[in-house]
Amino acid sequence: MGFLYNYHRNDTTLKVTLSPKIGGESLYFYNSDNITGRNIDISNAPAVAIRSWAGGSNLMLDNVNYIRRHINTNSDIAPLMAGTAGGYIIQALRGGLTIKNSLIDHNADDTLGLFSQNIAMTAINSASNQVTVNEKKAQSIHLNDILDIFSSQTLRRSHAKLTVIGINSTGDGNLVLTLDKAFSGANAGDYIGSRSATIGLPGNRFKIQNNVLRHNKGRGIRANASFGDITNNTLTRNGNGGVWLGSDDGSNGQCNSSVTVSNNTFNEQLHGPSVLIHSARGRHVESTDKCQKNITINNNTINNQAKNAPGIFVDNVNKVTINSNTLTSEFSGSSVIKTQLDERLDSSGISKEQRKNTMILSNYAKKVSQSNNSSARGKNTVYSKTANTK
Repeated sequence: MGFLYNYHRNDTTLKVTLSPKIGGESLYFYNSDNITGRNIDISNAPAVAIRSWAGGSNLMLDNVNYIRRHINTNSDIAPLMAGTAGGYIIQALRGGLTIKNSLIDHNADDTLGLFSQNIAMTAINSASNQVTVNEKKAQSIHLNDILDIFSSQTLRRSHAKLTVIGINSTGDGNLVLTLDKAFSGANAGDYIGSRSATIGLPGNRFKIQNNVLRHNKGRGIRANASFGDITNNTLTRNGNGGVWLGSDDGSNGQCNSSVTVSNNTFNEQLHGPSVLIHSARGRHVESTDKCQKNITINNNTINNQAKNAPGIFVDNVNKVTINSNTLTSEFSGSSVIKTQLDERLDSSGISKEQRKNTMILSNYAKKVSQSNNSSARGKNTVYSKTANTK
């Protein structure tokens, strides 16, 4: 755990204030296990405030806050937001993430990013069932992991359930992974992703709970992760919506599975839905893709939803349950929807009036179950679906 300009440390309380002229993360965890950060304040991070990358497991952040502060209280220099790479970014963790009781205020991009990271293959020896990957990036892959291969052209899964039976260093910064069966048709540049590096695991779920995320430029929570719970958080005035499940980047190409979004309060999300399931992934994904699976959206309260967007939009999903959510009001402000989402709605034949008048809208979705949802004011239709919903 590293930090710059440690102004004071008192028992378990740590405060970190960074010079705006110095880049880098405030706290950085690389392939680290069993880490607890508690009662930490971070201010004025010029890059990512916290990053966990390339494996590791069991990371807890409890009362770890990002708060804007003047570096010199006698100065009128405005404090910085966290940098363009986001607030707290967690990549390829092998289960056991907990972020709780924390405040992130005025971050310049996505506030919490939870990414089951994919890794590009630099070379393939299909005759030997071997692939070469960057050693630093592949620390999240272990012996006996089950891998999937994703096409770099379409980002669809091309090969499934390949087990790692050998890992050998080449001595030049690369690893050779030996897999248990053939994978003909894959190409250098395609991605591999481990099913054990998905932020949560079946017996070790991720938990994002009792946090306050407010006044952030990007999405409140952006995730492509599996086996986790996003509960009892308050998200206020986030620029590109509240909770977005689904990646928009090839290296973050795995999908969400078995995730619950419940008992959260959304206040005035500015540029999109309060809860959104959608895989943009560089716009490579076919419109019919339904890679998100087993998602539950229950007992959330949506206050002052942007008029030009539904409160909840579900797309690219197979099996989603939406129960007992309440939309209380909306605002008409000048906000606009994020471009890729706006294009998605237009290309799916969803009119602006349908967006404005619908609380819950489904598009390319299968097995949608919704009940006991209510819209008190603003969105006259509680649930609407396109012809693409099956």
